[in-house]
Amino acid sequence: MCGLPGSGKSTLSRALAERLGALRWDKDELRHLLFPPHAVQHDRALNDLCMELLHAAARHAFTLPSLGVPAVILDGRPFTEQQQRNRAREAAQQAGANIAFILCTAPMEILRQRIESSAHLAPDRNQALLEWLAATAEPFEGDEIVIDTGSLSLQQALARCLRELAARELISLP
Repeated sequence: MCGLPGSGKSTLSRALAERLGALRWDKDELRHLLFPPHAVQHDRALNDLCMELLHAAARHAFTLPSLGVPAVILDGRPFTEQQQRNRAREAAQQAGANIAFILCTAPMEILRQRIESSAHLAPDRNQALLEWLAATAEPFEGDEIVIDTGSLSLQQALARCLRELAARELISLP
């Protein structure tokens, strides 16, 4: 799941995981579990560590046939940097799994409203982070699935996401 803070990544990833019977792991939830906000500085190094732990867990999940994992959804990182997406591709390749980047988008005004109106585990999720990530985001390579959560309801966004995943033969729809 990719996108700026407030873009609806977590909301869509929860619905997608429920619909697919997929595992869903969130970097912010893991970081909060392992390192309480009052105990450590939440910085890039800590975020990178949590993502590496999630990559390792995903690789392991795909080795357990008894788990029957159709997909692992990684949430919580915007994936605004090409090297972050490259690392996720490497982890998927190591697991022998396919990967899809689902990019949630919405107009900046909607993102600002969502950030202001909702509580979040990440202590640094604020307007300044949103503006910085928007200004420094590196373009995708054109292989992402773009879901405009500003104009679609959750059910519409989920349906579009499922259709796109099926069109890429990453899932089967009934």
